[in-house]
Amino acid sequence: MTSTGNSQTGITSRISGVASDPRRLALLAGVGAFTILVALGLLVYTSFSSLVATRALVDHTHAVIASLDSLLIGVEDAESRQRGFVITGSKAFLGEDGLLRSDLADPINSLSHLISDNPAQVKSLDSLNRLVSNKLQLMKAIIAAREVSGPEAAANMIRSGRGKILMDSIQASVQTMKSRELKLLAERRERENQSLRRTVVAGVAGVLSAVLLALIAGVLFRRVLIALARGRRSALYAETLLNATTEGIYGLDRNGAIRFVNRATGSILGYTAEEMIGQRAHSLLHHTGPDGTPYPAAECPMYGVLHSGGQGVFDNEIVWRKDNTSIPVEYSVSQMVDSRGRPGAVVSFRDITDRQIAEAALRKGKESAESANRAKSDFLARMSHELRTPLNSVIGFSNVLLRNKSGNLREQDVSYLDRIQKNGVKLLSLINDILDLSKIEAGRMEVENGPVDLDALIREVVAQFETQVAEKSIALIAVIPHKVAEVQSDGGKIQQILVNLIGNAIKFTDNGAVRVTLTTDPLTNAPVALSISDTGIGIPADRMNAVFEVFEQAEKSTTRRYGGTGLGLPICRSLCALLGYELKVSSVEGTGSTFVIDLRPTQKLSPGVTEFLPSPEAEAAGAEAVLRGKLVLIIDDDPDARTLIAHQVASLGGRSAGASHGKDAIRVAREISPDLITLDLLMPDMDGWDVIKALKADPVLCEIPVVIVSMVADERGKGLVGALSVLPKPLDRDSLAQALKKGLGVGRVLVVEDNPDLQYLLASYLYEAGAAEVRVVSGAADAITSLKEFGPDLVLLDLVVPQGGGESFIDALVGLALPSPPKVIVVTSKELSSEEVRKLQVATLSIVSKGHDLEDKLKAQLRRFATDRGRVGVSGTGPRTDQA
Repeated sequence: MTSTGNSQTGITSRISGVASDPRRLALLAGVGAFTILVALGLLVYTSFSSLVATRALVDHTHAVIASLDSLLIGVEDAESRQRGFVITGSKAFLGEDGLLRSDLADPINSLSHLISDNPAQVKSLDSLNRLVSNKLQLMKAIIAAREVSGPEAAANMIRSGRGKILMDSIQASVQTMKSRELKLLAERRERENQSLRRTVVAGVAGVLSAVLLALIAGVLFRRVLIALARGRRSALYAETLLNATTEGIYGLDRNGAIRFVNRATGSILGYTAEEMIGQRAHSLLHHTGPDGTPYPAAECPMYGVLHSGGQGVFDNEIVWRKDNTSIPVEYSVSQMVDSRGRPGAVVSFRDITDRQIAEAALRKGKESAESANRAKSDFLARMSHELRTPLNSVIGFSNVLLRNKSGNLREQDVSYLDRIQKNGVKLLSLINDILDLSKIEAGRMEVENGPVDLDALIREVVAQFETQVAEKSIALIAVIPHKVAEVQSDGGKIQQILVNLIGNAIKFTDNGAVRVTLTTDPLTNAPVALSISDTGIGIPADRMNAVFEVFEQAEKSTTRRYGGTGLGLPICRSLCALLGYELKVSSVEGTGSTFVIDLRPTQKLSPGVTEFLPSPEAEAAGAEAVLRGKLVLIIDDDPDARTLIAHQVASLGGRSAGASHGKDAIRVAREISPDLITLDLLMPDMDGWDVIKALKADPVLCEIPVVIVSMVADERGKGLVGALSVLPKPLDRDSLAQALKKGLGVGRVLVVEDNPDLQYLLASYLYEAGAAEVRVVSGAADAITSLKEFGPDLVLLDLVVPQGGGESFIDALVGLALPSPPKVIVVTSKELSSEEVRKLQVATLSIVSKGHDLEDKLKAQLRRFATDRGRVGVSGTGPRTDQA
């Protein structure tokens, strides 16, 4: 170790030599003074330059804001002129050439030039430009409607609200761009003020510097003397520290030869200091790679830093010991320069054998944990489908049987079925709770943030419990302020929390009331808290925290008396935390409990065989309800024919009005606004062809569906434009019902489902909803084949089916480019991520989850589809001919 000591002594003497040379000291002082003066000059120069540049930017921002104001005024002026023309009909509002013009090109072009260096503003301007174009196109369309169809047509277009939406969007976009510019303006003014302050500081600093430099010159020499003494002590301390550390450290000269080593280096590698000093480090320690092949010096990272400068840390390297064994090391290299400017390097390294063993064990443990987590996720996904699918069948068929339409079930049988249905719903709820809790624990529960109207949501949830509170003779009260601002949150999860908390409160309350109270900020109307209080059994003080633990309730006797799993409150608290809320509880045993959701966000921390199902018994009832609540105008010159058709309409639940000739029919149709018109083709004066032309040309009557009922339907009715269907005389009820189902109802439906029980259940729901025909297939490929063979109007699609799954069917449907592609309603029990939901919302009509309320949700979607289809169907290019 003698060489080590000699090396350190040399380092100490070089450090001391820097401060002991007066000429060098004077040079350093002069350089320091010159540097300070140059720095002050640069500060003054940059301050004035920054001031000029900032002033130009401020003017630029004012120009952008002025252009935005000019653009908005131009759009508002155009809207004002359009409004004046619609009200008065005077083209003076539109300009000399009779067209609506607004000089908007200049501000848009000016803005394009001014904000070209701001990508966010350029993107906003592109959006604003599209909005302005859409607004102008809409105004031109309104003007055209005013000129062609009169003020009412133009007023209807204005009342549609699209123009207001576009204007609001334009104003919001302009305001957004102005806000950005105002923010930039504030920042630029602040920079301007900073430039002025720097200029003042530079002036003051210049004066003070002159004084300080004089003082520094006198003090500097004294401090150098002190520094010399400290340097000698520091060098001695550094040498002691170097030898005390457990890491190996050695120094290299510019040729890569070892110049000094510490004690740990010799201990780790088995060499003495004398054996190492003067040797080239690479040849001694890095000569061979881990695989036994030679390690070229040109590739050695240590020499790379030595020659290129800087520093580096290198892992997973090996060094060779004296006994020709290797050890894995992590080492760092830092280039250093001695007093004569010659480059060198200091290398420190440590043996990482133990760390590599620990890392290998950690990797193995991580892989095992990830494998277990994947297995759990796969299990949850499979159980989500495999458990819910048969339960959906049990619940669905129980609901069907409980209606007992044929009346052949005994009261005891109905009672048993009711128990099956209720326990099935409870079991499905338990499974859902367990799956939800597992998803929350696994971090797989996704949040879909959006605007939530808590007023409407609370009223909707409270309405769900009306029957339950009536049975228990307790009151359920909702206290909601008059004005409630929307919140950005996940409405579905808030609803789930409310349903759990209100359901619990009702379950544990036998007398009194359950109160749901929403508290808002009096200044902003923003919701701040939502409380659910009851007058039930309460919670013992020592069990207050236990109720939020999984499978725990207030007391063991509570489970025996009231039932339940103890999952509801843990899920509620977890969902609240997921949404950034806090769920608190206060209770007095025997008096009641209050659960409070603090809505102020805390830290914001995803080969089947085709078969045709027979119509169930309920089809007759569905057919009879086709025209329930509808008014039908019967246009026929034969009074007996009008009487017969009116009878068939009545048998389908509808009401009738009659007209004996075409001109009278147009007048009556305007007066009574019927839901449906039946029309004979052969009439005097104005025949059926002229009547249908008049109907379709009338802006009020053109959307009313028309069914042709004529003795010449076969010969002369085909290809008649504007008719929903063409039926022959004499008309029978089934032909009319079938035509209305196909044209106005659900129509033909293709069910893609591989579960036989759910196939039949869905078919029964469809026939009850008025489906004309239902076809069922079990796989995606069979469904694609049925598209052209069957020509469905609607497809009910399960995503988990053979032959590629439901997603492959959707992709194929898009690729087929059918002239009239069917709408798709997804009916599935698969757990969907937010990304999957977004993709399906683009390609499908709606998504319905399989569950105990499948029938209600599906029928609501079917009613909406039938209504929309009725509106669209009346404007088709030709009728569908249906024979009795």
